[in-house]
Amino acid sequence: LALKCAELPLYCFIGILSGLFWGANDVFTALLSQHVVLSSVFAMLVFSALLAFVQDLCSAASIVGYYSCCSRWTVLWRQMASARKIILVSAFCAGPLGLLCSILAILNLGPVYAGAITAGYPLVALLGSRFYLRESLSRQRVFGVLIGVVAVVLIVLLDRSSGASPHFLLGVCFAVVALLGWGMEAVFFSAAYSRTGVNSSALLAMRQICSSFFYFLILLVCASSCSGFYSLVVQVVSGHDLMSLCVLSAGLSYLAYYYCIKVLSASTATLFNVTFIFWSAIISSIVGFAVLPALFWCGAVLLFAAVFFTLFEFL
Repeated sequence: LALKCAELPLYCFIGILSGLFWGANDVFTALLSQHVVLSSVFAMLVFSALLAFVQDLCSAASIVGYYSCCSRWTVLWRQMASARKIILVSAFCAGPLGLLCSILAILNLGPVYAGAITAGYPLVALLGSRFYLRESLSRQRVFGVLIGVVAVVLIVLLDRSSGASPHFLLGVCFAVVALLGWGMEAVFFSAAYSRTGVNSSALLAMRQICSSFFYFLILLVCASSCSGFYSLVVQVVSGHDLMSLCVLSAGLSYLAYYYCIKVLSASTATLFNVTFIFWSAIISSIVGFAVLPALFWCGAVLLFAAVFFTLFEFL
């Protein structure tokens, strides 16, 4: 990718914002879950699907509304026709596999440790870029991603007692599925952009429309299979202030993240986005979720070193 050096600080800032807003979203999600009685896997599934549905639907509606006001959405919709199947696959990876499983992981592990495991998705994006997109990977990008993964492992090896829970193993399984989904989401989105050249925000809106449909189907099944569904919905909606913060932080993170995929490549953008583990931990420590030992800061230094090391590819 040929970029002007003067553009890199802006792209770096946008990439960090994608991680900052998603880290905040993790914490807001954990806070919102305290308003709901999550006594079963079913309750966790309903909470996760409902929150993900609202987040994606609101984000897509705002983007579509903006382009409609500019009289551009119809044209953009037609331009995306050639990549709709890829976007649908990306939506499945980002939605049921990525976001839904990540929320379930947060509920079972807490925001810091769920984030530590799912933060391995840059490696998935790196492999997908090489074998699916057929990109030639620079040494800087490969080493940067590997250093970032090492940093994540270092954070995972922190005191496990603060992340223990009765559903710890279940949370780990959800987190692993989420990292696979998120990694391939970036790869498929990059393929869709290469095929269409359409604005990243328009592609994001189409992806979120598709993922909202997946969530809606999940909610329909849940509503028809359990009498406690509607009481759970009422409990979630009662925390409307926190839900608004979840929607806002997720929407801003998505916009920044997808723009970085467009300008920096899938694997580099995921490495910027993965800094959410740092921001989630910082915000969590402020509100009392976690105490950060010295080893965390070593991992944080490695993580940010990896992020900025990858930028040498563009110099």
